[in-house]
Amino acid sequence: SKQTKLRTKTMTNLTQNEVGLLNSIARCEMNEINGAVPECADDVNTYIWADVRGGQLGLSEKAVGGVMSSLQSKGLIWVCIDRVDPDDSGMGFTEAGFAAWSADERANKS
Repeated sequence: SKQTKLRTKTMTNLTQNEVGLLNSIARCEMNEINGAVPECADDVNTYIWADVRGGQLGLSEKAVGGVMSSLQSKGLIWVCIDRVDPDDSGMGFTEAGFAAWSADERANKS
């Protein structure tokens, strides 16, 4: 379909799970903008909550960790693990991650 072709052009090297996790992070109600559409990478800074993201994506917590690791190695997200209180661990978009996500958002609105 046209939408699939556009997504393929903008998110060429990303899997469906990676795109899904980027969307979950971007629209998380725990971001400073409370789930609104991010306008820059700094708008996307939230908790990891692998159990919640896994439920949204139909993945196990372990699988979410793998997707996060993949996105981090591609330079699209940053991750900060709080060793004292893991529930306070966070993640967010890098500039490259925001650019990839926002290009996909624009493509899907066409």
